[in-house]
Amino acid sequence: MGSQVTPLDQLGDAVVGLREAEAARDRAVAAALAGGATWAEIAGVLGVSPQATHRRFRWVRVDLDSGVVWREPPLLT
Repeated sequence: MGSQVTPLDQLGDAVVGLREAEAARDRAVAAALAGGATWAEIAGVLGVSPQATHRRFRWVRVDLDSGVVWREPPLLT
């Protein structure tokens, strides 16, 4: 007898998949910016306005060698 997959198991799997997809999207946005893409070009791919894209991703940073993604807001003075 195999173990039955519960709805909570499915939810957990979906959450993991969502986090991985969001990290991949953030890496791609950061790489596109580093490659010279404009906010308008990135927004076109995402299907949202350039303003919304800038507001959401302006602090995204990525180490292109390791693929590590983080958000780096400005330091408060």
